[in-house]
Amino acid sequence: MFGWGYKQDITVFQDATSSLYADKFRKGDVIVLPSEGDLIISGDIHGNIENLRRILEAADLAGHPKRHLVVHELVHNIYNEDFQGDYSYECLLEVANTKNQFIDRIHYLMGNHELCEIQGREIMKDGKPIPLVFGPKGIGAFGKSGGELRESCLQFLKSLPIGVLTPAGVWFSHSTPEKLLRRFMLDEFLKPADASASRGSRTERDEILEDLVWGRDYSPTSAAEFAAKVKSQVLVVGHTPCGPEGFMAPNPYHVIIDSKDSNAVILYLRLDKKYNQKGVLANIRKLHS
Repeated sequence: MFGWGYKQDITVFQDATSSLYADKFRKGDVIVLPSEGDLIISGDIHGNIENLRRILEAADLAGHPKRHLVVHELVHNIYNEDFQGDYSYECLLEVANTKNQFIDRIHYLMGNHELCEIQGREIMKDGKPIPLVFGPKGIGAFGKSGGELRESCLQFLKSLPIGVLTPAGVWFSHSTPEKLLRRFMLDEFLKPADASASRGSRTERDEILEDLVWGRDYSPTSAAEFAAKVKSQVLVVGHTPCGPEGFMAPNPYHVIIDSKDSNAVILYLRLDKKYNQKGVLANIRKLHS
């Protein structure tokens, strides 16, 4: 469970938190990528360590010094058909370690399951609770050492950015707003969070972030409004299972991709090229080919 040993793991998560803020492409809570190099984007991973490792291998960040990789929704195996066990913790540790190696080129974004870990709130699936990685049945049950590990990893999760903006006309986030769409302003998330806010208090920024990662409004009107807000032609998201195709295009703006099982896909884009939805769809690749 503890990977290399809990003390080393604590250091990895603490260093990865620093790496998140040291990322030279981070502005506030948004990653603003350059117009050179290329980009690989994953969908939801949900504790599937095999798929995560395939994604890291496909990205080959060591061999491609101008390549970026976006991952999200690492935690909670809520789809047990294709693999046994839940390797959420191992996925978190793998990405944290990779962030420390490639500070400016792997970007782990906030998802609703990461937010639930932070909030200590279990998610129900088919009437059954999904155990939290750091809940009473998880690492938290390991006493003091588990508590220290929990705190270091949750601080890592609290520090995640919320979206990626590319010069290619593509925005990526875990999902897009639903109830609070009108209140979402990109400029607010390009600013650092208000450090003077009381710890534990719920700010408007927190409310909008929660709607961003939980929302499922795929209506063309709402999609067009959000695309204009983030200055993009295409909105690439996860959050919604995609079935055997591994992706969906529910309106002229959204492209939903899924990386959790044997139907997993990834998306490859060049950063010096503009894309419309058709161009993005043409660059989706099967992870298991």
